[in-house]
Amino acid sequence: MLRRNTKRNPEDRLLPVYEFKDASDPTKVNNVVLPVYGFGLWKDISGFIALKSDMNTIQGVSLAHLGETPGLGARIASEEIQARYKGKSIFEANELVSVTMQKGEGHDYSNDPHKVDGMSGATLTGKGVNNMLVDYLTCYKNYLKKNQQNLSLNL
Repeated sequence: MLRRNTKRNPEDRLLPVYEFKDASDPTKVNNVVLPVYGFGLWKDISGFIALKSDMNTIQGVSLAHLGETPGLGARIASEEIQARYKGKSIFEANELVSVTMQKGEGHDYSNDPHKVDGMSGATLTGKGVNNMLVDYLTCYKNYLKKNQQNLSLNL
């Protein structure tokens, strides 16, 4: 479904959202998971981004690839690379900015909420992940902002 969807205009896409609600309070969303889909160096990349209840902080990501170069771009599927996204923010001052994988590897971005360390030798795959996240997070922006507002109203 996502593969066909990504070829549509963003406003025409079906955008599933998986909400994980609090068992003791079914009106409270603990986490959301958003499917994402894009293009890497050679073939398609896809994944899921899980956000905390603030609809801003990344709880985790799961990225997959079809045909990326083993040991290079295929590393997006590794726990080491995916862990770099945990705790990062997709909004800054109420504006969607996403999270960007940087070129190169071995840099410390722990103090930057919107950057993650890259993968040596896999710049184009990193760009594909960046484009995929911006593309799909932009599609989900209205949902996320609405739920951020609902969260602030309930506090």
